[in-house]
Amino acid sequence: ESSLVEVLRDAARSTNLAAWARHKAKTVSGCVCSGFANDYGFGAWCASWEDAYQQPWCYVSDGCKVADESSRGSFGRKYDVCPAGEADSAAGEFGADG
Repeated sequence: ESSLVEVLRDAARSTNLAAWARHKAKTVSGCVCSGFANDYGFGAWCASWEDAYQQPWCYVSDGCKVADESSRGSFGRKYDVCPAGEADSAAGEFGADG
């Protein structure tokens, strides 16, 4: 990939990190969202990322004790679900269509 693509990816992650600072939340297991966002910009904080009816979730550290220890997303990162009251609806805010 070109260096421009890498620069744009880093900029998107920085933008997501700034947004995450406003949206910090805890999961149902009591873990804090890690702030990691995948290449689509999903997962940095508790949100219904892909559609408004989706269970809110976020990526968590590998040390987080979640109910389903096999919970790993398509990017290989551990995630956990969030309480509905702790979540934002981010559907359409990020990603290829956003």
